[in-house]
Amino acid sequence: MSQSHEKGILHLMNSSEEKKQFLSELIRAMRADGNESEEEQLMIEATLEYLGITETEYAVLKADPDCYTPPRIDTERIVQFYQLAVLVKADGEINNREKAYLHWIGLKMGFRHEAIKGVIIGMGESPSGMLDASEVIKIFQVFHN
Repeated sequence: MSQSHEKGILHLMNSSEEKKQFLSELIRAMRADGNESEEEQLMIEATLEYLGITETEYAVLKADPDCYTPPRIDTERIVQFYQLAVLVKADGEINNREKAYLHWIGLKMGFRHEAIKGVIIGMGESPSGMLDASEVIKIFQVFHN
C-alpha cells in the first residue's frame, strides 16, 4: 500500500474511533480467506503508523476487532472499500471467500452489487492487480444508487 493511499485514509478519518474501526475491518479482511498472509500482515503494520495506532492497540483489536460503522460520505466509503480490496489482493489473488467478504462489506457500505463486482473484476484483469483512482471512481459512478 503506498504512503499516499495511507495518508489519504488518515486525512479522511477524523476520530481515533473511526481509525480503530477501519483497522478492525482491515483485520477482518486479512482473515477473510482463513489465511493471514505475510503480505497482508505487512500492509496492516505499515498502516498503523499512519493511523496513529500503537502496537498495543493493534494487539487488542486483533484479538477482538471493533464493530465497523461505514463512513457517511460516499468518497470515504469508496476509499475504504478499495483499501480493503487492495489488502485482500496483497497475496496475489482474491479467492472466493475474499470475494464473499468484499461483497458483504460492500453491501454494508451501501454499494450496489454491480459496483463491488466491477472493482473485483477490474483488479483481476489489471496486470498490476490495482486500479487507478479514476477507474475506481468511474465504476462507482456508473453504479451509483
